[in-house]
Parts: sequence; C-alpha cells; structure tokens
Amino acid sequence: MLHIACKSRLDKTVEIHQTSWNAVLRQAVIRVKPDYFALSEAEREHYRLQLNVEDDFRIRQIVLKELFGIAVNTTEEMDSILETFDYGQYLLLNSALLPGRVESWRGNP
Repeated sequence: MLHIACKSRLDKTVEIHQTSWNAVLRQAVIRVKPDYFALSEAEREHYRLQLNVEDDFRIRQIVLKELFGIAVNTTEEMDSILETFDYGQYLLLNSALLPGRVESWRGNP
C-alpha cells in the first residue's frame, strides 16, 4: 500500500492511503455524474473517453477540496493554486486523479 504525507496550503500534514485516493475520486465522479456506476462498462468507457471540460473541472475541483481543503470556482483559480503546489502536493493530487482513475472508474474500489 502506498502512503504519502505532504503539507497542504493550510500547513497541515495531509496523509492519505491509496485506497482513500480511490474513494475520493469515486465520490467526485458520483457527485458529477450520479448514475455513472449504474452505466454498463461500455457506457462508462464512452463517458471517460468523451469527458467534457465541465465535468473534468468539477471532478478536479472536488478532489482538490477533499484532499487539500482548497475551494476554487474557476479554471483560472485552479491554475493559480496549482502553480503554488510543491512536488509532494502534485504527487498527491496526480495519484488521486490518474492511477486510481482507471480502476475506480471501472467500479473496482
């Protein structure tokens, strides 16, 4: 099990296990597309491949809020915040969004 600890913008240490990353992503996907896990595998794959800009932003927005307690309302705000991230924060964010994305989006926690 992979475990990462890094400083958040609130100077709190954020510790999260890989299984929690998948849970954060799953929750974000469910909030953006509530019926996602009721879709067939083919429909879920189509959604992932055709993910629109708005849904992608909302998923990233939710993950950013859940992991770091940072609320953003626009892509410009998100870009500005991400420019201040150190390597540890990027590792945590990308680990939540990328590797877990495929498995948790397939319905495997």
